[in-house]
Amino acid sequence: SSDSTPTGELQGRAQSSLGAISSQGGQVQYSDKKVPNNRPQSVDSSRQVPSPKDFRNVKKSLVSLVTAKLADEKINLSQEPYSTKLGECRIPPPLIQRYSEELKHDVTSVCTVLEQVRVHSLTTQHRPVIQMENLADKCSLGAELKTSSIPDFFISIGLPMYISTVIGQNYKYLEQLYKLTNQEIRDITGAPHKHAKRISHALTWVKKKMTAQIGSDESGLIDRV
Repeated sequence: SSDSTPTGELQGRAQSSLGAISSQGGQVQYSDKKVPNNRPQSVDSSRQVPSPKDFRNVKKSLVSLVTAKLADEKINLSQEPYSTKLGECRIPPPLIQRYSEELKHDVTSVCTVLEQVRVHSLTTQHRPVIQMENLADKCSLGAELKTSSIPDFFISIGLPMYISTVIGQNYKYLEQLYKLTNQEIRDITGAPHKHAKRISHALTWVKKKMTAQIGSDESGLIDRV
C-alpha cells in the first residue's frame, strides 16, 4: 500500500543526491558525474532594478509567457531552492529545458528571462543577489538528481507542481513510486502524458542506481564478514 514503509528506505534517505541530469538531443539524460559549481557574478542591489520590459535579446512575448507560467505553477524563483540565502541561482536545468520545450523558445533565451526574473524579484525585496551569467552553459552540463525526499525529487526534475498532489495521495517515500506505471503516475498526479513520461523516466533511472548501490553495499558487507 502507499503508506507502507518501503524496502531500502534507509539507503534512499541516506543518499541525498544521485548522479546528474543532462539534456542531449532534446531528451533528458542521466549520468553519475557530479556537476561543477559555476562562478556567479555579484549584483549591486543599490543600482537601478531592471524590469521585465527592459530585458535585452529576448522577445517581449517570451517574458510574458515565462512569468505567466511561473505564476501558474506557483514557482517563486526568489525563494529556496531556486535562490539561496546569499542570492545564488539554483534553478534546476530540467525546469529550464522543460520551459524551453513547452514555450518553444531556445534554452539561452529562456535562461535569460528566468535569471532576470529571479534577479529582479530578489532586488526589489532588497535581498542579496548573485547573478548567474552562464546559466545556459550549466544546462548543458547537467544537474544533480535529488533523491532524499519526494519534494526534492520533483523539484530536481523540474516538475514541482505535482508535489502536493503526490503527498496528498499518502506517498511518503520516493521508493513507493518506483513500481508505478505511466498511467498510474498520470492518475495520481493528473499530469499530461509528457510530464508523466518525464517522471517515469527519472524514477526508473533512480531505481536502477539505488538497486546497484544497495547490491554493492551488501557485497562489501559479505566481503568484510
